[in-house]
Amino acid sequence: MALPQQDSINIDQIIGKLSKANCLALVKAILTRGSANEQWSISSNELSCADDCSELWGLVDKLQAEVEDLKSSLTELKEDQNDLRNQLVTASERLDTMEVTKSAPAPTKTSCCKCCQGSDPDLPSLLPTKKAKGQLMKEEAAVHDCLYKHLRATLLCLIGYDAHVTGAPMPRKNKDARYSPEASTGSAPFLLPDWGTSLWTEGENFTIVNQTVHLVQELNMHEDLVPAPYEEWVSHAALKDLLHTIWGKFKQQFDAEHNPSQKALRDKWALEGHLSEHCKTQYSWASMGACLQALQQGVPEDNVEQFAFKIVDESWVGEEWGWDDQLDDSLHDAWWQTMCNSGQLSSVQKHDHKCAFELRAPTFMSNNFWKICKTFILIKKEADITNPTCRGKHVITAHVDLGPAMPQLHI
Repeated sequence: MALPQQDSINIDQIIGKLSKANCLALVKAILTRGSANEQWSISSNELSCADDCSELWGLVDKLQAEVEDLKSSLTELKEDQNDLRNQLVTASERLDTMEVTKSAPAPTKTSCCKCCQGSDPDLPSLLPTKKAKGQLMKEEAAVHDCLYKHLRATLLCLIGYDAHVTGAPMPRKNKDARYSPEASTGSAPFLLPDWGTSLWTEGENFTIVNQTVHLVQELNMHEDLVPAPYEEWVSHAALKDLLHTIWGKFKQQFDAEHNPSQKALRDKWALEGHLSEHCKTQYSWASMGACLQALQQGVPEDNVEQFAFKIVDESWVGEEWGWDDQLDDSLHDAWWQTMCNSGQLSSVQKHDHKCAFELRAPTFMSNNFWKICKTFILIKKEADITNPTCRGKHVITAHVDLGPAMPQLHI
């Protein structure tokens, strides 16, 4: 709100021309009107010198106009002040609400692997490992991955579990020898975890956890796994927190191995994946064999691929079953014995049950048409034997057709 501009009036000069009596009369009139409630004004009757001093009377008129403008401006300023005060109160209330919301603990999402093991009250909350993976800087993420890899490898060595062996059971403290791997001669026995404890560091698990952390700390002292600015990542509490995640995943794997429904479902998915990959391989081989056959029959080279596309369908190639594709373990020996008795395996191949596959015809296909489809695959195999690629001659996997006598195992 802009105040009214004053005219250039030299009040001191005008008042200085008045006599002492006139000055006192003017001051008395101003004081009297300044305390009154009605409209501010000074009449000529209140100034004994008004008739003798016209210049003073003009000054009074200007003062009265300026006072009215100031009163109007003051009223507007008071209204603006009230509005501003209300806005400040509203803003203060919003700030208080935001502070309360910010100070309240945010709900944290607990990972499944830590839920299954329970919380660890010994771990401080302000650890670098407590940050979410997306909140880590590039250097911190590299430190996290490095320590995670070494902790996992160290734990695997201590408990004697080979993660690269398909179907290897997770070791555990149990009388069953299947879950107790034997260490090599002269080596320390493996430390078997107890997956049934309420806390993951109870009992003998405490020894496994501490030894794993200690070995990684020693490795860092000799190989400097972590740069100097990130030494807090190698503290016992931080490494233990990282190990907690790995332990939880191993616990989940152990639980899945001992859940019959989950194991059956996992085996079913694995078998479907194997058969699908085998089918794609057979289709590729049959297509290439059809192309070779077309060239031998004089089909123009530009039309070879179109010929193979028309004559070979993916659903015609049948199924390729191996040793690992038998759902029932009790059928392994009987199946392999039938493969060996087919007369299609050499004496060397009979000693390796993973060197051959059974080629099963589609259930809807006639025997004569199946022979034609198999011919394309055989042409491709013969071409690989007679004309090896630049990578060198490689062992050709045997494919045995046991015929309709072999029972079909449907998923």
